[in-house]
Amino acid sequence: RVAAEKKPQLRHIIVVLPYTNIITQSVEIYREALVLNGERPEDIVAEHHHRADFEDLDLRQLATLWKAPIIVTTAVQFFETLGSHHPARLRKLYELPGSAVFVDEMHAAMPSHLWPQMWRWLETWTRDWGGHLVLASGSLPRFWELDEYKTLIYGNDGKSFPKVPDLVADESLRTALKKTEEQRIIYRRRHDNADALDCQGIVKLVVQKEPGPRLLIVNTVQTAAVIARAMRESGHNVLHLSTALAPAHRDLIVKEVRQRLQEKIANWTLVATSCVEAGMNFSFRTGFRERASTASLIQIGGRISRGDEFIDAEVWDLLLRDDQFRSNPSVSISRRGLDYFTLDELNMMHPSELATIAMKREWTSGAEDKARQLIELEEGMEYPSVSKQSRVIDTDTRMVIIDESLAKAIRKGEKVSRMAIIKNSVQIWASKINKLALEPVIRHGQSSDSGMYFWTYDYDPEFLGYMKGVLKLNEFISSGGAII
Repeated sequence: RVAAEKKPQLRHIIVVLPYTNIITQSVEIYREALVLNGERPEDIVAEHHHRADFEDLDLRQLATLWKAPIIVTTAVQFFETLGSHHPARLRKLYELPGSAVFVDEMHAAMPSHLWPQMWRWLETWTRDWGGHLVLASGSLPRFWELDEYKTLIYGNDGKSFPKVPDLVADESLRTALKKTEEQRIIYRRRHDNADALDCQGIVKLVVQKEPGPRLLIVNTVQTAAVIARAMRESGHNVLHLSTALAPAHRDLIVKEVRQRLQEKIANWTLVATSCVEAGMNFSFRTGFRERASTASLIQIGGRISRGDEFIDAEVWDLLLRDDQFRSNPSVSISRRGLDYFTLDELNMMHPSELATIAMKREWTSGAEDKARQLIELEEGMEYPSVSKQSRVIDTDTRMVIIDESLAKAIRKGEKVSRMAIIKNSVQIWASKINKLALEPVIRHGQSSDSGMYFWTYDYDPEFLGYMKGVLKLNEFISSGGAII
């Protein structure tokens, strides 16, 4: 509203979201609400995903620019653009002056150590380049009020810290909303001495919570696939949703989930990864969350009794352990931060307060060192190093095409749409690419950052995605087999 009242008018509105499946949902809503008769929806509201930029000459035609009036993109795409030194990404910076950026689900946007430098860039953009910034989340951590962050952002130069007003200015309304939130769901844990649950244990706990529908979110793709398969083999009604499925197939499962919820089908379970814990307009009766961050627990709460339609709705905070599961090292510190909260605190404190305290607890000497190093690199104009240290997802993954006809078309040099590649591919660790001996789609001129590969093992578009092939391969190797 404030931005709209100023002249000249905004050049663009950029909506930044943490997950691609939220982008698809949001783009549908924006296009339905904003596109006028005679306009092409794609020209008005653009859908830009992470990995849509390619440095390889063979794939450069697929790179996208922020030219549409409204752009919906990922946190990875947006924030790594701010820190990048690559021309393919820096081209988009020309669209930021005079534009507005809405960072939704801000708690999931990036690792905490990146915020001090990102805040510096964003403040410069809003102050000197006519930008407008909105931060939003159901568990918004007000990290800018913490001394640990203030010191890194401003040092000791005495600069005044900008006031960040609440979107809901009415104090009485905020109080009423807090009271309603306290009554909407109940957080629960198993007793303190309980062992971590194995695969059979978690299946038993989840399915005995009747009636449903039930939502289980875990920390890794493999853990989700193992549990979902075990549930189905035990005769339970289960859907599975994770990045093991290509976006085209995730979209179909999301539609199935929505239909089941709308039809009020009760006795079934959705097993998923964190890709559904933020921003998805789902409402289940009972939630289960493998212990991760405080924000993650709060966010699954946003998928439970979302409209306060279920009585005694519960969210369970659980520890899991099984040889078939895989842990996620990136949540180890944030999980310890959640350990400190009692059930009373989880149930009585405001979500923003919980998230802010958790962010302070998660701030380690290692995080401070990383944050300070990035600031020093920026001040020293070491831009290639800044780009490397600004990676939101510090992982080495590759794009893997799961559609054979699409891979063949690319190999033949045929023109393939950017969206066709995105919707029919998955991201897999580079180390697994080598172990699985996957072949590159383009066999020449591959750069380490933009190579695409083709999936040659079993793929299940309706349930487990590429994890069908991985689980079968794991069993083969466990029985003494090997990939040559």
